[in-house]
Amino acid sequence: MDHLAELYSLAQGSLPKAALSSGFTLENGHDQLASWFGIVKRLDYPDALEVTDPDAVLNYLLSIRSADGLADEPRQRLEARVRDHFAAFGTLHVRKSIGMFMASGRCVR
Repeated sequence: MDHLAELYSLAQGSLPKAALSSGFTLENGHDQLASWFGIVKRLDYPDALEVTDPDAVLNYLLSIRSADGLADEPRQRLEARVRDHFAAFGTLHVRKSIGMFMASGRCVR
């Protein structure tokens, strides 16, 4: 599961891809830590949001750093996608990928 995937799927094609990715996540963190630690364990905390306000979604997406200076056409396309979703479904269910890693020991290289 990707963190906030449903939220970011609404932004595809409107925001630069760099705005929608991160260097270290629960999805890729194990591999990154395993190159430095001998034992890596991932502990998940399943959670989700049920967003009922399209303006909250728009405000969040537009607050992402690379959304600064977004041209009118992509901004309007993003707003239309978000409003169309809420008109059709009323809410946006957003899965959150929350957890932590426990890492110990030395990695033998």
